[in-house]
Amino acid sequence: MATAERGQPAGDASAEGASEGVAERQLRGSTILVIDDHAFIRRMIEQCLANAGFARMEFAVDGQEGLEKVAAVSPDLIVLDINMPRLGGIEFLRRLRADPVHRRIPVLVQTAATEEAARNEAFDAGATDYVTKPINFKELSSRVRIHLENRLLIRELRSYRDRVDSELQMAREMQTAILPEPERVEELQRRYGVRLDGHFEPSSELGGDYWGAVALDESRIGLLSVDFSGHGIGAALNTVRLHAIMSQLPPPATDPAAYLTALNAQLHRQLPRGQFATMVYGIVDLREGALTFASAAAPAPMVGRAGGGPAEVLAEPAGLPLGVMATGTYENRRVPFGPGSFVFLYSDALFESPLVAGGRLGQGGVPALVERSRAAARPLQEVIAAFDAMAQKPIPDDLTAIWLQRG
Repeated sequence: MATAERGQPAGDASAEGASEGVAERQLRGSTILVIDDHAFIRRMIEQCLANAGFARMEFAVDGQEGLEKVAAVSPDLIVLDINMPRLGGIEFLRRLRADPVHRRIPVLVQTAATEEAARNEAFDAGATDYVTKPINFKELSSRVRIHLENRLLIRELRSYRDRVDSELQMAREMQTAILPEPERVEELQRRYGVRLDGHFEPSSELGGDYWGAVALDESRIGLLSVDFSGHGIGAALNTVRLHAIMSQLPPPATDPAAYLTALNAQLHRQLPRGQFATMVYGIVDLREGALTFASAAAPAPMVGRAGGGPAEVLAEPAGLPLGVMATGTYENRRVPFGPGSFVFLYSDALFESPLVAGGRLGQGGVPALVERSRAAARPLQEVIAAFDAMAQKPIPDDLTAIWLQRG
């Protein structure tokens, strides 16, 4: 039976040892290019690095041949002499650092120069490190190992970052795919004689926003806006999870509070601990001339009416975020919504994002933004344009907004 140090499982120790073995093999398999015009120095460096376990080496007698070798073998590290015929080390460094493919290769300069100005010239040209002549071969092998280890680590980090970026892009596409398509929005506008506009702007870190508009019957249309906690792939996948739940539990034509209660029960079972969503679901009843909505701790909707008065920030009905408690309860609120009325739903990124001038818009600043935009042909576009002019970019959270106005 394998043993392990106290407090460390044997399997973990075995896995760690295997990981270290792979890393060491990768290190020893690195290709090192030695550029020096003296054959004796090349042989000495070769013997030194071979004794340190490095077997893959290439050689060049000057900077010009060195550039050709770089293009041919793409080495993992270069040991470079400075004073060479045809093309010296300084010019080699400048050309290497101008090469977009190979510019990140670490270069260990060997030089007999003791003046600080000479060393600074090498660093300014792109040297990574240096050793002085006569070469201390123990120091040389140690510095080679350090820079190869750094290169392998950077390569792994870059690969990890690329993989994360790819996964984030995939999650972003999944999140965008479940939003209402423009053709669907146009169909709803024609069917109900309303103006409907939605905006979704993903943050740099990817959040968990979602909005929807659904035809409920011949006179009622449903609107919903959701904002999941957190950022990244998990938050985006939660929107897909909710969309799947809603496909089995479609929005009803009555009682938004009962719908939030049902969604809360589902999400409480499915969301990881500590994750939740704010949501507002509203039903616009064109026949009754009313808006009925319920909120799960979402930002308060705004309603404006034709013929007078500023837009009203509706008082939020009671309700915890979805997924926090299995027994969450919600309340309906009903307000008049006659011809010419509009409703504006939005996520908290609208008032919590940092502004270029400092501070944040705050919930108290939203009404003024809406009032300046309500008379425009496309009010939501005006709201977003005004926000974009004020906000720092990229925004730290997803921004979602919906504007529905009766004809």
